[in-house]
Amino acid sequence: RGLQRTRAKLASSLRALVFGAKHSQAVMSPKPKSKVLVIGGQFSGTFCARELKKAFHVTVVDAKEYFEYTPGVLRAFVKPCHLDALTFTLQPVLERKMGVKFIWGEVKALNGFIWGEVKALNGTEKTATVKTIFAGTDEIAYDYCIVCSGCNFGPFKPMGESL
Repeated sequence: RGLQRTRAKLASSLRALVFGAKHSQAVMSPKPKSKVLVIGGQFSGTFCARELKKAFHVTVVDAKEYFEYTPGVLRAFVKPCHLDALTFTLQPVLERKMGVKFIWGEVKALNGFIWGEVKALNGTEKTATVKTIFAGTDEIAYDYCIVCSGCNFGPFKPMGESL
């Protein structure tokens, strides 16, 4: 109880120093939460969403509607009933249990950068064009963006003729 009183006095003193004596008892309104866009909802994407949800408004965009524990897929070949333990639908877990927004779709453009070709790169715009699975395209504004889309290895391209 003494610690709470000390914190209240300290907060009141700080308000008096910053805003003047007449505002020392005024209630400070909380700063609005910044928006974080997480591209990818697998291991790193769900980890980032879980860790950032308390301090930010988090939106996760993934092209798949489910999470897949890929290292366990080989076991599912010999024990097919194990597949249910390797996957879960993302939306109920992210939205109901974690409290973050989930969009099932693909990010097609980020700050004017279109995947595959650069049209324009504008870092001040901070918008993403998302092609959702059911509703067409949507513009999402964000303050911070984390790309957790994993890796992709393209097909091999031979350097010369093969014998």
